[in-house]
Amino acid sequence: MSTSTRVASGSSLDALAVAIAKLQPVAEVAHGLSVRAEVELPRLPGVVEWARAMADALGLTATVDVQVDGIRVRFTP
Repeated sequence: MSTSTRVASGSSLDALAVAIAKLQPVAEVAHGLSVRAEVELPRLPGVVEWARAMADALGLTATVDVQVDGIRVRFTP
C-alpha cells in the first residue's frame, strides 16, 4: 500500500474558492427561508467538507450526492 500527497495548484484552489462562493448563498437561502435548497458543483477536494461545515454553522442538514460529473449538495432545515 502506498500513500501519495497531492499539492493543490493555483487553479484548483481558485476552483475550490468559486465552489465555496456558490455554496454559501444557497445555504443562507435554506436557512433564511426554512426551505430545501440545492446546488450542483464540480467534484473538487474539500467541497463536501465545506458543505457540511456550512450546514453545521447554520443548523442545517447537508446531503451530498457524488456523481460522475459533479456533486449535488442539498441543504435542508
